[in-house]
Amino acid sequence: NRARSLNKACNRVLLWVYSTIVQCHDKKNIRAQLEMNKTLFLLLQVITCSLPLVGTGLFAYILFATVGDSSITEWSVSSAFASYPDYQQLLIVLIIASSIIFATTAIRNIQVRIWFRRRYGNYLTSCCRKQQPTNGSNGQLSQGSAAYLAFMNDFGSFVNIAAYVAFILLAAYPSGTGTPSIQRIHNGSSVSYFSLSLLYGILQTLLTCKQKHYPKFVTVIQIVLVISTAALSLAYVYTFFFTDTPLYITEWLAVVLNLVFVAFFAVLFHYDSAADELVEYACPCCCH
Repeated sequence: NRARSLNKACNRVLLWVYSTIVQCHDKKNIRAQLEMNKTLFLLLQVITCSLPLVGTGLFAYILFATVGDSSITEWSVSSAFASYPDYQQLLIVLIIASSIIFATTAIRNIQVRIWFRRRYGNYLTSCCRKQQPTNGSNGQLSQGSAAYLAFMNDFGSFVNIAAYVAFILLAAYPSGTGTPSIQRIHNGSSVSYFSLSLLYGILQTLLTCKQKHYPKFVTVIQIVLVISTAALSLAYVYTFFFTDTPLYITEWLAVVLNLVFVAFFAVLFHYDSAADELVEYACPCCCH
């Protein structure tokens, strides 16, 4: 009996030692995994915050590289593009910069989607029935309100992508350098770019007003940018179509303010981690 008891005691000690070693090994693996996840998350955060600045910065560099020694009061953006020696290469770089802006637009769309999901539930579910808002908000969310927010986000993203596609066409078909059909394409692209980019700014500003977790200065800056862009765009379109002396400077400034609006997404991605929301969107189970 004593031998059996001693044998059992030894087995228990060995089992405890083995389990302790395994747990320590598992903890080390878990710590290493957590450290790697933190590094990857930090890298993703840096990338998401940098994309708006890289895309718009490259776009702005292309714009003012076309000016050279001239003045932005002398010719339009498309004419400056057309007179650039390496015009075809410039268009390629413009497409790359626009693609980065497309990616930024998509990230902002996902960010709003995750905010919507956390607060109101799934898009389609919220549009089909009333749901109780969470995160401490009071009152019922009506069907119309949920559908309105979802529509602003998705439609706005499509509008901004279409706006920069129109800008590429505007640059590819410059004014006064081709047939009447090319001129019509240029005019239509010009109107489309300014109207669609302005519409996107309005929709995004309305969405930001709904997102109370951002500081007030974020909404104020967006409102100022939208109003300024609207005034400059209207001034350019009016002088271009209805006067003999277009105010080209208003076109340049309107394009720059549109870029500033998109670049400002870096602040939104910083205050409300876009990296965290991208991970949740791609793999919801990873966030639990």
